[in-house]
Amino acid sequence: MALWVIESVGGSPRSWSGAKGGTNLSYKIRCKTKDGSKQPPRNSPSYADVELVQKESTPAPTAGQEIEGDVIEREWKSKDGEKSGKALKFEKPRSGFGGGGGGRAWKPRPDDSPMVYASRQASIGTQHSQDMAIRVVELAFAQDVPVEQLMEVLGVETKAKEKELGLVAAFQRQVNMAGATAWENEEKNNRIAGALAKLG
Repeated sequence: MALWVIESVGGSPRSWSGAKGGTNLSYKIRCKTKDGSKQPPRNSPSYADVELVQKESTPAPTAGQEIEGDVIEREWKSKDGEKSGKALKFEKPRSGFGGGGGGRAWKPRPDDSPMVYASRQASIGTQHSQDMAIRVVELAFAQDVPVEQLMEVLGVETKAKEKELGLVAAFQRQVNMAGATAWENEEKNNRIAGALAKLG
């Protein structure tokens, strides 16, 4: 993903409720890549009218601010399906899974039962695996390289017990293994902390 500089921010942002709760704000920004590596369409040095979505709690974007991500062109349709078109949207890097990579650890919500928590974790892992599988196929097609070669570069095993795994299953297995390792480490840290507390 590229590093961008916001040149200007449009008027008042549009407010809407997010699917996961909370309020989101949609800003219209004009931006350009900091190093000029990505050339915008329409013979302009800047991408104009780019939608930047942020949580209401996130500070509003300002001119001169640097942000990481990609400007993508997406198709849209009105709810009644009568209107459609294309728009530019700013896509920030996705958060990682577990505690690494700057992502947020999966934590139960206060009202979660263990079954609901486990189900939610499985759902998030599956969505991630499906998303990664699609990205690998797109990248393989764009780079004209075999999917297997990309999987090897990514370090994702495509076999388990001599059985070939589909792309989604391969990523799901990696997520499950990472989760199991994180759980073991947490259990180990808890035991160490408990032992140290007794010594103190």
